Amino acid sequence: MLLAGHFALSARMPDIARFDIPMGQLLHGLGLVLPTLFILVIYGEIFTTFLSDVYGLALQVEQRTKLPYKLIVPLLLLASYGFSQIGFKPLISFLYPLFGLISMAWMVMVMWRQDPSAKPD
Repeated sequence: MLLAGHFALSARMPDIARFDIPMGQLLHGLGLVLPTLFILVIYGEIFTTFLSDVYGLALQVEQRTKLPYKLIVPLLLLASYGFSQIGFKPLISFLYPLFGLISMAWMVMVMWRQDPSAKPD
């Protein structure tokens, strides 16, 4: 399925690359209902991820700084709004590779970590 999506996108290059959600544009020729449902699902995923991230980050900041939760959430929302003004495509093209690098570094740190409580067999 991933390969089919890749071929479908590749067939429409380079024009398809100018859209924020290229798969949504691919579905545009399939009527009105299917592309609309697809875009609603994508935005629903983005929205629920945003809610859970704000909630989790607010709890982490509250535990570490002792600031009130009711102050942290509006500050996070304001910061998020500021970042959103950069645009979806520039943020994704910067943050996805950055997240990948951080994840790889984390994986290396986990693999090299020596657990002092572990006893050799």
